[in-house]
Amino acid sequence: MLSGCHHSSSDSSGSAYSAQAIDGYLINAEVYLDVNENDTIDAGDIQLENTGTDGSVAIDAEGSQYPIIVRAVAGSTYDSDTAGLVKETFEMYADAGSSVISPFTTIVHTSDLTLSDLAAELGVDEELLSGNYLEDTSTTADAVHLTARSITSVLKEALSSSINNKSTIKNSVATIVNAVNNAVNDGDDLDSIVIDSSGNSNSSPSSFSDFFTKLDTDSSHETFDYGNTFMQLPSNPYELGNADMGGLSFTDTTISIRDNSGEVTNSYPVNYNETQNAYSYNVDENNVTTDVLFRGNEFAVISQPKVSLLVDLSKFNDYNDDVDSETLDYYCFSSDDLAGKTYYLIYDNSDDTAVPDPQYITLAFGEYSEVMLTGSSSGNAVSITQNGTTTESTWLLADTPSTKTGIFSYELYINDLNLRISNLVTDETASNSTSIVYIRDAEDGSYSYYISDSSVYTGGLMTTNRTLADNLYAKWKVAAAKIGSSTDD
Repeated sequence: MLSGCHHSSSDSSGSAYSAQAIDGYLINAEVYLDVNENDTIDAGDIQLENTGTDGSVAIDAEGSQYPIIVRAVAGSTYDSDTAGLVKETFEMYADAGSSVISPFTTIVHTSDLTLSDLAAELGVDEELLSGNYLEDTSTTADAVHLTARSITSVLKEALSSSINNKSTIKNSVATIVNAVNNAVNDGDDLDSIVIDSSGNSNSSPSSFSDFFTKLDTDSSHETFDYGNTFMQLPSNPYELGNADMGGLSFTDTTISIRDNSGEVTNSYPVNYNETQNAYSYNVDENNVTTDVLFRGNEFAVISQPKVSLLVDLSKFNDYNDDVDSETLDYYCFSSDDLAGKTYYLIYDNSDDTAVPDPQYITLAFGEYSEVMLTGSSSGNAVSITQNGTTTESTWLLADTPSTKTGIFSYELYINDLNLRISNLVTDETASNSTSIVYIRDAEDGSYSYYISDSSVYTGGLMTTNRTLADNLYAKWKVAAAKIGSSTDD
């Protein structure tokens, strides 16, 4: 954890006030008063209410004397900048009495810089850094917002380390500021990009609806006539084997339902609720609300409350309309993805009822000795933990060149679980990997891509991010409970 001098950045100390956690607005973030001022959340600190829909939190007069720590929690905290739940847990800091908690207050709090020093380095007014730059519509404020959005990724890595990364942060900030200035001079849309620590400009969703509606491929393609199209994979095996729904298409104003053959069966007006991380539409005057539990770069996990996994087909340039030769650019497991790493697997194990049965399994993989076509390898250890019980087993990767279309290349076999796992698509971040995976019985010899009575498999999520997995599993169980209670009525 970084440590440094603590500075007063506001005159609010000594009286009750409201503070805001901003990167974009951080909604449902945890807030702590750092009573012992050690820049660490521990038992002696005071936890406040989570942040509200504008990132705000109330701090009473007594609490105003303590520094503030805001923790954005993976799978639980919503960031208005990324149009979804944060994928990685990170913390931001502010001195006692500060009216905002932001990447800028974090740098000041964890370094020997004052807010004036930082403002001078960024070439902006100090007042802009100490206030809510999200409410300012000037170009300078937009540039500050872009800088903050870009600095956050640097802070995630630096603040999670036990070493002092002040020089790394300072160098990265300088690189980001230079790139932001270039973007301003070039007339770029500052709200639609984010700058990485190397100064490269990358696209960033500007709204929740953009994720669903923005096409990343040729919009004249037949598949996208009704908007951006997602392949829908129900997580429940029973639903998968009996579902008529094959996909969803989105525009700014409509949602279209596709059957298993890809034909559009119905279209409805749709409303996107960014702050609630949900979209809704009406069917026969009945409101259908869909909660987005997780959103990666190429896929999402949704609940209606039935949990489904959506894959954005426009992200795959090789996708074509001929369903008999569908060839997405699927991501394949490699030994480097798994060896020496711990993954958290979440899937639905209910194969004979519509009521979900969420499973949570921890897989701690040992080193991998070889890729095998069949059989097992005693050298590839894996610890399987489920419901508090740990079993030692083995794992292997099996290539199937005779049926290789990408999707079933390098399947993961885990003995004792009797599961065969195929990676569909992976969302990579600096320190985490989260994948949609296909899960099937290991004794099922069929490699059929399509759903049939003899080859039903289910969709699940596999991630190295434990906090994200914990939160998704909790939400999955809530969805299961809703369905279970409705079937009992």
